[in-house]
Amino acid sequence: MQISVKSDIANFSKWMNATQKKHLKSAIRNGLNETAFQTMKGMRKDLPKFVDRPTSFTTRGLQYSRAEKTKLTARVGFVSNNFGKPVGGSRTKQADYMSRLAHGGIRLPHRRSIPVPIKKNYRTNKFGNIKRNDINKFLSNDKKYFSGIPKGINDSKADGIWKRMGRGGRKNIAMVIAWEDTTKYFKSYPFGQQVKDHVRKKFRKSFEKQIQEVMKRKGIHYFSKYKLGNIL
Repeated sequence: MQISVKSDIANFSKWMNATQKKHLKSAIRNGLNETAFQTMKGMRKDLPKFVDRPTSFTTRGLQYSRAEKTKLTARVGFVSNNFGKPVGGSRTKQADYMSRLAHGGIRLPHRRSIPVPIKKNYRTNKFGNIKRNDINKFLSNDKKYFSGIPKGINDSKADGIWKRMGRGGRKNIAMVIAWEDTTKYFKSYPFGQQVKDHVRKKFRKSFEKQIQEVMKRKGIHYFSKYKLGNIL
């Protein structure tokens, strides 16, 4: 889940003399880094438009990496096995589930099943997820809860954690957590378009500011009528 920036910097450099070209990479690097950082900030801010009540864990999983003069590549994406820094030491990588929101797909369980809350019978946390330790709490209270398919029901979809209702648990039962073999995701997060929109808005201005600052620091006279175009 990464997007690279391409522009017509090659044409831009034709307007520069040899001394100016010598420091062009510094301006490009700085412009890319500023753009990547601002893109990350903007996308974090926009995330609730596409993801219902995103957790801090998800938001902080949207990160960027810096470009170097020897490698003019800045990246924006969600933490994966080969990108970003894990948040809070968690083994879960945000790219694992955000990629399904960006592209659609099927989620398979890490173990036996995927726990899915039945929201009419179970109050989720403010992010719409199962509260931490609730499953263990339910499974350890066999007087009030049980896991499996109730007797008399011949339906694999009835597999889950059930709550015994009424006094002494004798009145009725209600499923609070379903055990699902898979869950299906539909495209709902336009990751690529988000990156492109932010980069288009930010890179040209960042690059032109950075090249002015680099030349000023080096004491090099610089002026160009040429303006970048064709960003992404």
